[in-house]
Amino acid sequence: MTILLTLLGVWCGPDAQPSFKTETLADGVYAFLRQEPFGLANHANSVLILQSDGAILVDTAFTEAATRELVETIRGLTDKPITVFINTHWHDDHSFGNSVIKKAFPQARLITQSETAQALTTTAVANRTQQVTGGPQALAYFKDLLQNNQDFSGNALTDKSRAVLKSTIQLVETYLQEAKTYTAIPADETVEKTRVLGEGSNRLELRFLGPAATEGDLLIWMPEHRLLISGDLLSLPVPSTYKAHLANWSLILAQLIKMEPVTVVPGHGPLCPGTRALEQQKALFDSVLQAAMAAKQEGKNVENALQEIQLEPQKSELLGKEPIDRFLFDYYFRGPALRSLFPESP
Repeated sequence: MTILLTLLGVWCGPDAQPSFKTETLADGVYAFLRQEPFGLANHANSVLILQSDGAILVDTAFTEAATRELVETIRGLTDKPITVFINTHWHDDHSFGNSVIKKAFPQARLITQSETAQALTTTAVANRTQQVTGGPQALAYFKDLLQNNQDFSGNALTDKSRAVLKSTIQLVETYLQEAKTYTAIPADETVEKTRVLGEGSNRLELRFLGPAATEGDLLIWMPEHRLLISGDLLSLPVPSTYKAHLANWSLILAQLIKMEPVTVVPGHGPLCPGTRALEQQKALFDSVLQAAMAAKQEGKNVENALQEIQLEPQKSELLGKEPIDRFLFDYYFRGPALRSLFPESP
């Protein structure tokens, strides 16, 4: 299980059909929403915004194969070249396809937050090396579970948990093969706090509100459409809190709610009307923050917290009641959140 957690420390997803669906959000604004089942591995959503002189792409995919599929779809929508592409943060599910974009559109400029720019050539490279090293053992573990009809908790596979395993295996096989020869693409330009791109109704405001899921999470705000492209600041059904900045993330969610978006494109999951999903995620963060504070005041350690703080009923409401749902909630959110809130934990 240690290798599993290392391999999937960032989110990814399978190269299976249907891969994504295209939603038109406004004139010249398209969201590419991933359709794979939520599981141990998920591709990120992407957004295309057309401008007079080209197009801007927000986030790529976890594999080069999936990003090539995205490029083919974009070329079917417009003959305008991608002139700018943005990584909302460094995780491979949002940035591994950078090399495909550069090859397809050599003049395209990669823009990230400055912390992300540094991470793309340091943290991401080290993380990728670790994944390639541990990947084969993790892949064998996944295949054994599937063959033995068992999920990660030892329960018999359901249709949902079987789909999770199959999609994870497909992704890991593709990713491990591609990662052997992958070359990191450095950022061409960086953003410290804010930057404006584009013009007219499709003007974009890039904003950095502080560390949250990573040290350099960018959001994209389109004021004319009141459209928020959140990256992993909002991620459904639950966010990954591995090495996250939970207290500050909650404060950022409060700021996003005050922006009153009409539509949110989350880093993962379906389109979100209004602020309800933002409010739900903030409530989840506040629940774990408050519960951890109370546990500390009572002198409890991380082992006590992991046993006692189960975060019901959010666990069932956000994911479901199958064993795989409970496993995924703990894997993505509850476990890493509580460990990060008890600094003395190993």
